[in-house]
Amino acid sequence: MAGQFACNADPGQSDTTSTDASSGGSTDGASGGASSGGTGSGGSGSGGSGGSDRGSGGLGGFGTGAIWLSSGGAPDPGCAPDASTFPQGSGGAPSVLTLMEQLVPYQEWPALGGTVTGILYVNQGDDYGGAIDHLRDIRSPGGLQFYGFAADGSSPHWPFFESSGEGESFSPNREVMLADRQKVEFASALFGPQTPNPWGLAQEAYIVTLQVNDGGGSPSGVGFVVTDVTILSGTTEVPLNPAQTMAAAADLFALELQELEPELETLLAESFTKTAPTCGVLTETNLVGVWPIWQHEEKTLSLTFVHQHQRVWQYDWLISPGTVGIPPQRGQARHGHVVEYVARYDYDATGTLLATTSEGPIATDFPINTPIP
Repeated sequence: MAGQFACNADPGQSDTTSTDASSGGSTDGASGGASSGGTGSGGSGSGGSGGSDRGSGGLGGFGTGAIWLSSGGAPDPGCAPDASTFPQGSGGAPSVLTLMEQLVPYQEWPALGGTVTGILYVNQGDDYGGAIDHLRDIRSPGGLQFYGFAADGSSPHWPFFESSGEGESFSPNREVMLADRQKVEFASALFGPQTPNPWGLAQEAYIVTLQVNDGGGSPSGVGFVVTDVTILSGTTEVPLNPAQTMAAAADLFALELQELEPELETLLAESFTKTAPTCGVLTETNLVGVWPIWQHEEKTLSLTFVHQHQRVWQYDWLISPGTVGIPPQRGQARHGHVVEYVARYDYDATGTLLATTSEGPIATDFPINTPIP
């Protein structure tokens, strides 16, 4: 690779397999997933649990001296992992960060003026796969397509478009806030390439200038309605076709995963040996997603692809054994590991590849009591 990322510690359907951990591991997609280069999906921030624990405290609050239970509910001393092999989580903020968490921003949206220029792209590309969303979940190809938007390093936006009834999730009076904090209403909906629209949007990705809330702008971290679109890609200013460029980068990433298959499988095997217990329910996900960014001042398109192969074991957690008249108190806890590889491809306005940078492969073990993404 041409270089490496400088990481820091600042903070549908999945290609998912669940199995009882006592069987010795996963059954479907465990051995070949790392080399598939396919566009696995997400929508799950916790190995199939349906949401992201990041930013919400996750699984915090359990003590570190509890007893592990088998799926049958009876105490099973053989189920408990050797605690000495795991750093103990604080029960609150995560004590470990994945590569995706270090490289992809979490719900970071700047305030917007009356217009903003960036990349408009569907959440589930037929050619480039699932997009990474604002929760760092990976959208699954094959479902409903609707446009996301990102510019200058922001988290993805999922904007609504002014509508007279077209699109999905239509509202005749969706309320938004302008940059001056006034509230206004627009009839609006989510749009995709399949949605009739006055701007000629029919492909999976464009470089565009969007009018924000009829020119009123938007405060930081708040959703907005697109009231006008100017397509820049395919013009003399920005000749590239971003959909084709994203598809070409996805092919490059798939080839890299194939070359890295032996290393990825070794890391998975080593982490499995360290973290696999003898009971509990194992959920396994094998994901590939993309986070696109258009830097308008530099006229560059940066495409960050993330491969995540994650295994999470979930158990019943005995908080209190109970006494006469008081039943046992139980919760749930998880631990596991993820193997990741990340690559970024930078293109100029003509679609010429300028640079490739990468990080990994790397394995991250999730400590007991630590929120799992």
